[in-house]
Amino acid sequence: MTVKAPISTGWRVRLGGMAVMFVGFCLFFLYDGFVGYPNQQKLYLQFAAFKAEQTGKSEIEIFDLWDKHAQEHGLPPAGKDGKDITGMEKTPGSILTQKIFGFGMIPFSIMIVYAWIGTFSRWVAVDEQGVTTSGGQKAPWDSVTKLDKLRWPKKGIAFVHYQDADKQIPQKILLDDFKFDRVATEQIVRAVELHLKDEQIVGDMREVERDRRKAEKAAAAAVVPEQAAGE
Repeated sequence: MTVKAPISTGWRVRLGGMAVMFVGFCLFFLYDGFVGYPNQQKLYLQFAAFKAEQTGKSEIEIFDLWDKHAQEHGLPPAGKDGKDITGMEKTPGSILTQKIFGFGMIPFSIMIVYAWIGTFSRWVAVDEQGVTTSGGQKAPWDSVTKLDKLRWPKKGIAFVHYQDADKQIPQKILLDDFKFDRVATEQIVRAVELHLKDEQIVGDMREVERDRRKAEKAAAAAVVPEQAAGE
């Protein structure tokens, strides 16, 4: 029997959200570095030149005069206490910082987008021969050394360890019921356990043993109401 677990919708949506966030921040920083901040600095320099011409006037008077000037020439107003226009002052260092952040996020954005695109073709599967993945990993049953289930009970994460005949070093395949389809991933774990000895399953019990304990617990819980009714 072949069982294939594709990437889950939840993981795909999560990666997609991260891709949008990283790309958005990247574009935001690049825009500010090349367009936003330079334009604000130009406006501030216009205000600074205007202010230099207003000799003998207080700041409040200058801001009021600027508002009139700005309205006539289609420029931004000074804002409350002049905070809007004075806040447009951008140093060469601040402009450079935006560019550095923008360029620095490009590789991360590419990696996240690439990972998101990969979710549409990524999978892990099990069949009569062993465990395989869309990434080219192949673990025939006679090469599997153990199933690590230490994080399976709480996180739904397990690792199939196997010996790669070509690479001559131990390898492992991730089984994650959040990244991959939950039902199919559990079926794969059960299928792997059928081909392993008890000592090769580490970190947690077999799934059939978990089923047995759940059944016993459910049966014991059902007995209590019956006894209470009989009394």
